[in-house]
Amino acid sequence: MEFGRYNQLAVTRTTAYGIMLTDGDSEVLLPNKYVPDGIRPGNSITIFLYFDSEDRPVATTQTPLAVVGDIKPMTVKAQTPVGAFLDWGLDKDLLVPFGEQRRRMAVGERHVVRVYCDRHTGRILASSRLGAIMNKSLAGLRVNQEVDLLIYDRTELGYLALVNRQYSGLLYHDELYQTIQIGDELKGYIRKLREDGKLDLRLQPSGFGGVLAVKDRILEGLRNAGGFLPLNSQSSPDDVERCFQMSKKTFKQAIGNLYKERRITIADDGIRLVEPPPDRSSGL
Repeated sequence: MEFGRYNQLAVTRTTAYGIMLTDGDSEVLLPNKYVPDGIRPGNSITIFLYFDSEDRPVATTQTPLAVVGDIKPMTVKAQTPVGAFLDWGLDKDLLVPFGEQRRRMAVGERHVVRVYCDRHTGRILASSRLGAIMNKSLAGLRVNQEVDLLIYDRTELGYLALVNRQYSGLLYHDELYQTIQIGDELKGYIRKLREDGKLDLRLQPSGFGGVLAVKDRILEGLRNAGGFLPLNSQSSPDDVERCFQMSKKTFKQAIGNLYKERRITIADDGIRLVEPPPDRSSGL
């Protein structure tokens, strides 16, 4: 049996407390409240195995937010003398010992943690210390490469992100034009490969690729506003950021490109959407 993971086990017998399941060598109890209707000895069932509040092995048909080896955001439910307990999606909460907390956790906070099985006790625990899984070799990565980001902490400089689940990277505050929270999963781009084995990141590709990435956002904003927005190259950076979550520089480049494509017009009072000509292929 693999604890902290899903197992497919066979039903051996029923008891007053539930049904007993086996992998052929050992048995474990699936309590009555989790037993599906109609299941009987000889059937097989997929369950999740963990330890209850008294450290007894137990099976459940509940779905945890993460299994051993996963890295996921979870919310702190309680802080106790032994550590913080996270909402794991099961009746029993998941413990993060004090020694496994990147910084002291507080009730209601969201933290990104790695679920692991303690090799000494066999208990299923969580850790917000992700350094052990970080790959320091950046071989094969390149500037402007699209990557998957999982935001796991906030610093004075910006937000730390787990990149492709194996590298550490930083999104700088002064280059962010949208709200970000711990646990967010985003697409991003590598801005710089650093000598310390970490990455500088951005949420849009650099150069003209970044302009192309935001053009559809501007067109969608125009359509939602009825075809006109009181923004142009003379607008303040704050107004542009508030409306489109992008820098004024990127906005100016994007509307210039849309103007050349004759998809918008630019006037002193703002930008207007140019409706496409009617489709005359039908002959109407």
